[in-house]
Amino acid sequence: MDELRPATTQVPDDLAALSAIIRLKGGLCPLERLEDITIDFQSHSNYVQNLLDSGSSFGDKFGIILGPYGSGKTHILQVTKHLALSQGFAVAHLSQDTGLNSLGHPERHVFNLVRSLRFPSPHGTMLEWLGTLLDDPKERGLFETSLRGLRSECRSLVDAALWILQQAPRSLQTGLLLEYLSGALLIGKSATTSSRLQAYELVRFCVIFAPRILGCKGLVLIVDELENLFSNAVYWNILSRRLAYRTLSYYTEALPQTTTVCALTPSGWNLLHSEVQQASSGVLLEVERMGGEKMEALFGRILRTRPHEVTRFTGKDYHVFLDRLAALHSEARAYPRSSVDSSSFLPRISAGMTPRIFAKCIVSALDHNWFERVVRPASGN
Repeated sequence: MDELRPATTQVPDDLAALSAIIRLKGGLCPLERLEDITIDFQSHSNYVQNLLDSGSSFGDKFGIILGPYGSGKTHILQVTKHLALSQGFAVAHLSQDTGLNSLGHPERHVFNLVRSLRFPSPHGTMLEWLGTLLDDPKERGLFETSLRGLRSECRSLVDAALWILQQAPRSLQTGLLLEYLSGALLIGKSATTSSRLQAYELVRFCVIFAPRILGCKGLVLIVDELENLFSNAVYWNILSRRLAYRTLSYYTEALPQTTTVCALTPSGWNLLHSEVQQASSGVLLEVERMGGEKMEALFGRILRTRPHEVTRFTGKDYHVFLDRLAALHSEARAYPRSSVDSSSFLPRISAGMTPRIFAKCIVSALDHNWFERVVRPASGN
């Protein structure tokens, strides 16, 4: 069988440093050159590698990144994503900004989950790849054939997708299919059993599609800021958390070849661990569940998991981080590293300083210095 055409979304090597500093300047985690700026990269990558390896003893395909505010947990999750993609895994991501607050209702967050789904290079994100692929008649035919091969696992979803490709007006087919497979049609639905099952089927389809059609090794599901299950109004509603546990248990237990990595604070971990320990004597398990929602198995994973702990940066860490950022910036802007004394840009390290804020400040200052030294004189202004 012919292979489906990949997309071309990879950043060229000669632009990787520039791409990294642009994202850092915007307060975002870079997608490239992570190994060059990550403090204690080897320790973090070893933990992730143990999770990805089939013989892992670190929580049986379930990992916890544990650390206080400002310790760089989100950055370590980005390292996890980078390593997983480089080794042939697909990656999907949920955080407070992309649906964690609706974790108990998959019909409300599945759109963000699918939108975040990224395949290994050179395929890119699922929706971008699929959108370009469907414009080619030959690729469309290959995709239809691939869909039929998944019908036994996701019958209703595949039948609906094939109907769109075969019966809908030609000019509308790509848009309708992307809307359907993205989960956008589920966003406004009420929290019924039917909509929950539809969301589960869509996630399952994506997880099966990745290894079966694209040859991925599996899926890595990243869940950031899990401590938010115990904050705001959710803290006072154990029934809301029970819904969230049901959803998370489906993702960890029912989806084949899936590794889940969560990040949370020590206080959030203590609350989660305590609640899970006492689950058998409370209301968490006293609920009718759908097939695949195995909360007991999820709770067992959580209790067996040994978290990978990260700590707040020390003054020494920030100095090392400064040197690495300066080296990356000199490469991106093509000037000799020795031409700038980076120590003069070191800000005051206050209690509220975080690696993300620090990186944004340093890169912005270095960029301003570069502009004043190089760009402005060259332009004659």
